[in-house]
Amino acid sequence: HYDYWYRILDEQSREKLYRTILLYDAYKFGDDTTSGKATVEAKFDSSNPAMKNFFGPVGNKVVHNHHGAYATGDGVYYMSYRMLDKDGAITYTHEMTHDSDQDIYLGGYGRRSGLGPEFFAKGLLQAPDHPYDATITINSILKHSKSDSLEGSRLQVLDPTERFQNSADLQNYVHNMFDLIYM
Repeated sequence: HYDYWYRILDEQSREKLYRTILLYDAYKFGDDTTSGKATVEAKFDSSNPAMKNFFGPVGNKVVHNHHGAYATGDGVYYMSYRMLDKDGAITYTHEMTHDSDQDIYLGGYGRRSGLGPEFFAKGLLQAPDHPYDATITINSILKHSKSDSLEGSRLQVLDPTERFQNSADLQNYVHNMFDLIYM
């Protein structure tokens, strides 16, 4: 995700990418093969060694609020999604848009008057869930292979690190995307 942004931003905005934003995982047990994904919420008074010896002492006593995640400007708190799976990666692009859109991603110009915080986070700047996602978004984080989808139904970039080398590549991509929509 940051490789993508580093290549397309101007030098001044690029330097703003270097900052500290703490990421706190959801404290849920399970993995991608767990039915319903990670459905067991870990409590801080749990006897599980991960909670007792690591997460508890870290001091992040955030209570689950039934949202996927939320950003505060200096931190991202995962609630329903686990940070290190695909849903977590997509959520990361969403929450980092909240933390970065006005000052970094939009070149310091901020959002247009009347556009709320979800406009870019749920719109153009959040990575799509899959390569055939019919949304006007830019895949900035997931690498797909041609076998991930039927090539005839693919609507998203397979590999953002190959497709977007600079801001001209992004401009060309978005321009062509909107040309296609308005045809």
